[in-house]
Amino acid sequence: MSWHYEPTTRIFTRHPAPDIDGRFDVRGLYGLPDSHHRQMTTIHEAGHAAVLLAAGIPFDHMSLGQHPNTAAPQAGYVKCTFTGTLETYIHFFAAGERAQDRWLREQGLWTPIRAWATEILAYTDRQGIAEYAPADDLTALHDEVDTLLDGLWPSVLRLAGALNRHGRLSYEQAVEHAAIPCGR
Repeated sequence: MSWHYEPTTRIFTRHPAPDIDGRFDVRGLYGLPDSHHRQMTTIHEAGHAAVLLAAGIPFDHMSLGQHPNTAAPQAGYVKCTFTGTLETYIHFFAAGERAQDRWLREQGLWTPIRAWATEILAYTDRQGIAEYAPADDLTALHDEVDTLLDGLWPSVLRLAGALNRHGRLSYEQAVEHAAIPCGR
């Protein structure tokens, strides 16, 4: 696999940037209805939360919308003070993007452009990975997290459904909806 450097975001992507003239809205590249964007956001955040739940790491809450302590535009977040291992922390960052990519594939909505947009919109997660991981092989990290998500996928879907319905879940609510034996 070859990687593609994106100078605007200064990250490497698995998929090349689409050939687009001028300014564009990355979210608009999906070409999907708003309900799909909301579902992708809930899947992304549920991927993050499921990794924490499986590791037995509590968090404050997960929510749709802008995180109150950041200026970076985002559609959702999991608010936590991380207390786990470095490996879990790195998996946490990668899980949102990988869950969203998997969901697109399972729904028959995956395209290289949508995959690229998913990578670009996971910019802050990619920054977290780069800050703490050797990052010499992002492919291996993605493969690890894909395998981790295989065992958590029913819980990711339950969490995403609950987050979609309620817009915000406390840790206790997330535990209840995910039905993951915490710290497994």
